[in-house]
This record gives sequence, C-alpha cells and structure tokens, in this order.
Amino acid sequence: MRALTQDLFIANEIKALIEEKKFTVGDKIPSERVLCEMFNIQRLTVRGALSILENEGIISPKPKVGYYINKERVKRNVNSIESTIKIISDNSQETISLVKFEEIETDKYISRETQIPLGTRIFEVKILKKLENIPICVDYLYLKKEDFPSLNKFDFEKNNLYDILVTNYKIKPVSSVQKINVIQVEENYRSLLDLNNDDCVVLQAGSLYDKNNNFIAFIESYINYNYFEYVL
Repeated sequence: MRALTQDLFIANEIKALIEEKKFTVGDKIPSERVLCEMFNIQRLTVRGALSILENEGIISPKPKVGYYINKERVKRNVNSIESTIKIISDNSQETISLVKFEEIETDKYISRETQIPLGTRIFEVKILKKLENIPICVDYLYLKKEDFPSLNKFDFEKNNLYDILVTNYKIKPVSSVQKINVIQVEENYRSLLDLNNDDCVVLQAGSLYDKNNNFIAFIESYINYNYFEYVL
C-alpha cells in the first residue's frame, strides 16, 4: 500500500481540482505559484505532486509554459497476445502508416532472438502508429519469407498483423515471450515519434508462437509511454 506522503496528498487534491473545474484534454492547470497559494505549501511539495501526476500520465509539462491535461492513457495488457501486435483497441482516431517493407537476411541479433539461422530470408515490416495524429509507437515486425508468401500484398495500413495471420494464413498466435525495458530513444525512430535525443521510450520485444510452439514472428515495439498504461 502506498504511503500517504504530503506530495501524494497534494497530488490527490490537484486531481480533485481538475475534476471540480472540469479541465479537459489540452487545458492548462494552475501554475506552481498559484497552487502554492491555494494549498499554502512550499513549491518543492507542489513540484513533487506534479511529478506524481506526470508519471501517472494525467498531465504533461511544456517547458517555460506550464502543465497541461493529457488524453487518458491507452491500456495495454502485457499478458495479451493480441495486445502485443494490436496496441490500440478499435479507435476511429487511430492511423497506421507503413514506413518500410523489405526483404532482408537475418543478422546476428535477429538470429539470436529468434533462433532463425543466419542468412535466412525474412520480411522486415516497419509501421508507425498515431492516435489523433500524435505518433505513439513504431513497430518492427520480422517474419520468415517461406512461412508467409505474398505478405507484401497485404495492406498493413488497414489490417493489423494479428488479423492477417488468423484470416489469411490460418495461424493464430497463442503464446509469447516478451521483454519490456525503458531505453533512451534511438536515431532510427526518434523523428518518427517526434522525440528529443534525451527522451526515453518503452521497448517491448519478443517472439510469437502458435499452439505447437512454432515460431511465427519477432516484434519490437518502441512506445511513447506517455500515452500508455501497462496492466496485467
């Protein structure tokens, strides 16, 4: 159980203020100075409370401007196979862009992660996902070419990989081995997610398997965690 520190108490009070004033997504909340005066507390305590709310995804800062209300985070179930390759539930505001579809050979990294022999021909699919025009995730998908002939004919901007596998190849992922880490943003997807050099992302990576434990695909998702909430 989380101890009720003064920072947490003030964070809860600010939440109540947000509800009372009916702040909505994009609204600016009162400044640190105003909050200090409202609750008769020191600025250090206010900053601690705001940090709690920022970590919870309720607000986000704009340097030298203030804090603004975030859109509610998308829940992502780490135990769900479908959630692994279909991050957002059906949402009319979601857009998917195919950044790259390329036939390559497995390198040492992919071979180590998938147990696919070096030099095997595979498809690399790179997808950018946006929510309400905000870039939230870059997915890298790796699949053996021999297992998925004609994969390049499918429209990844209209169909997610899970549906393509089940509907067109009669393959259903039933298990997955996933690793989740927070890492510093890398150059190859930094601009796509509109992030700075010192920003961090959540990397969720792992392989999908069918009911017979046959390898299906290896997936790396680089996720702007400001828009997601991980649940069990």
